[in-house]
Amino acid sequence: MNYIFEPIKQFKFKSNFVKILLAMITLCVVLSTLFVYYIAHIISEKTLEYSAQTAQSYSNIILDNTDNYIIGLHQSQTQLSYSRNVFQTALAKEVKELNNNLVTSELALTTNNNLLIQRAVMYIPLQNNVLTSSYKAYTLEESPYSAMITDYEQQTVLAKTIEDSSKMSSAFLYGSDLILARDFPLNGTKKLATLFYFVDMDELFRRTTQEVAGNGSILVYDSFNAPVFSSKTNYPQEITPKLLADFPVSKNGYFSSNGSAYFISSSGITNWKILYKLDELSLSPSDQAIFLSLAPIVLIVTVIACIFSVFLTAVIYAPIQKLFSSIQMPKDLSERSDTVYKNEFDLISHSFHQLSDRQTELDAMISNVSDSIMSKLFTDLLKGTQFESSEVEKILKESKSDFRLNAFYVVCVLTLNEEQDISGLPPSVIGELCELISDYCGKHDSIYHMTAMDHNRLAVVFAFNKDDSVIKLLKGLTDLEPVIRTFSKKHSLTFRLNAGHMYTSILDIGFSYREALSALEEDTKSAAKNDSVQAPAEENPGRIPARVTQILDLVQKDDLGSAVKLSNRTIDELSKSGENVLENYKLYMNLIQNGISKIDYINFSAFSNDLLLPQINGPEDADEEALIVSMKDSCETILQQLSRILKRKNNPYIISSQNYIHEHYQDYDLSQNTVAEAIGVKSTYLSKLFKESLGVNFTDYLNQYRIQKSLALLTETNEPLNEVALHSGYNSVQNYIRVFKKYMNMTPGQYRKEEGGKSLFS
Repeated sequence: MNYIFEPIKQFKFKSNFVKILLAMITLCVVLSTLFVYYIAHIISEKTLEYSAQTAQSYSNIILDNTDNYIIGLHQSQTQLSYSRNVFQTALAKEVKELNNNLVTSELALTTNNNLLIQRAVMYIPLQNNVLTSSYKAYTLEESPYSAMITDYEQQTVLAKTIEDSSKMSSAFLYGSDLILARDFPLNGTKKLATLFYFVDMDELFRRTTQEVAGNGSILVYDSFNAPVFSSKTNYPQEITPKLLADFPVSKNGYFSSNGSAYFISSSGITNWKILYKLDELSLSPSDQAIFLSLAPIVLIVTVIACIFSVFLTAVIYAPIQKLFSSIQMPKDLSERSDTVYKNEFDLISHSFHQLSDRQTELDAMISNVSDSIMSKLFTDLLKGTQFESSEVEKILKESKSDFRLNAFYVVCVLTLNEEQDISGLPPSVIGELCELISDYCGKHDSIYHMTAMDHNRLAVVFAFNKDDSVIKLLKGLTDLEPVIRTFSKKHSLTFRLNAGHMYTSILDIGFSYREALSALEEDTKSAAKNDSVQAPAEENPGRIPARVTQILDLVQKDDLGSAVKLSNRTIDELSKSGENVLENYKLYMNLIQNGISKIDYINFSAFSNDLLLPQINGPEDADEEALIVSMKDSCETILQQLSRILKRKNNPYIISSQNYIHEHYQDYDLSQNTVAEAIGVKSTYLSKLFKESLGVNFTDYLNQYRIQKSLALLTETNEPLNEVALHSGYNSVQNYIRVFKKYMNMTPGQYRKEEGGKSLFS
């Protein structure tokens, strides 16, 4: 005990010992708390694992019960098919009323004895006769079941074969009905008759879900991942056919979404899938239960921590005291400093603060130097200064910059009027502009650097992912246009936006910057000409845009051969014009890219970047003949790909679905399922068609069409926004504003004030 408290006698300020002791106690308590938390986490995980296993077992039991119901119906059909009356009636070549009455009586008796059977139907192909459990007989054409029977006979229904004891039946959904079909006595073309059971969906749903308690619910999907009880319960939108096909299960043994836990069980008989849905919180133990189980442990650990802290403080304090006593302030420093140090801790604390301040100051200096180096690098590159690749890579690495030597680079120029000065703008305005551009970069997976190149001009360098499609990036640049337009209008500025071409190296951003300036100059000249007409020079490459427009029009008219011939002739003319062939080809290829990017619903990933970029970045001394051949081959391949994509857009199902959308877009409950049902295809197939043919999913296409229709209502009428939303197919104005802002980058009110506005891009 004397050893423990000896440091207190040696230390002048005994309160510091107490402070250290309290600090050690606090540290031990924190460590103990972390240990207890770890134990609580283990308890929670084990409880969650047990709850998940229990829920999965329950899901399997429900699936087994549902399979038994279906197998019971299958066995009932098998027994009925062996009935003497049914068998003799099926063998008869002529319709006999007595036989019909006997069979309808047996069908009715079977229906009455099994609550799962809503009604039973027997079809005899040889007699063209349909008998029902409602004691009625029809010809096939007169029966109310003719469409279903015909589809089954023609094998156009999506049926799942159920086999038990070498006897086979078929289960399929027809509209909202679940139907079991049994051919007998032989399957295939030699069958004599077919028995159909219409399953009572209310009874099947009640039996499947009768034992579900609490916050649980049951979701049943058929072998084609379609909901079985869609009219009985709400199916969550996040459970899609694609998700069911490859159901992701976490380490806890279930799929989690929107606070719910899903347990899946798959039938080997019917291929049905049953999802058992629970509130995820119900699987974990309550905080109160964990606390009660850990309270004794917490108390014991806390006491041990306090005792250990006293001992540890006494053991380690003696050498620390010697260390502090060995630290003495230099005489010259004590003479020059007015600071009074109360004890050794003050001295070492002051020393640590000085070191920390110097380190912070050093970090700030390094950061400022790095920013200055990067700003100078971009300024020099934009002005055309030439660097070696290794030199630029070294600068980027040492500055810890996110920019890389090779990426997709494009320069946009923001220009004010000559009489306006960027340096005169408030810092908050420039900050808001940077924030808007940062938001744009976040949406398009890119980074940027902005620098002032003149008193009224800003250059913004964008770097995009090199794995993205060039045409997609060009189309994405148009999203920047409404952002700058809205910003300019808000602050009463006259910012004009011009963009250069896209390059694959940071060393080439100077070219893109000069091209943006050239576009700005052309805009200025066009504005100055007013209504005057100037004849183009004989060899002016201004003819190229008209040729590109004509070529793309031919492709869209399904005249690929003429488009390729005109493209080749244009390239030949450019090679004989006496001008720089490579520069003209750059212009030609960029115009083709821009033209394709303006065609609605194009799958950009179909166009290989290798076709678009090598010729643009080719060396100046390239062989001219080889360049011309490469130009023709690349352009022909691009036009062929465009033609194939456009032909897919003309798929009859795509055209039918588009026509249906154009007629019913004002129905707020219009969905992919309703359109698919209207045109007679599966919803999953229609989704695949939209993605492959138009490059967008069904929801994006529908929203874009609705927003496009609403533009005229905003600019040509004075209807309030809630009326515009309803007339455009949205059941709430909040939903309409959210979707409008997503696709237009502004609110409907802002668009109405601007009345469409003019494009800022040249």
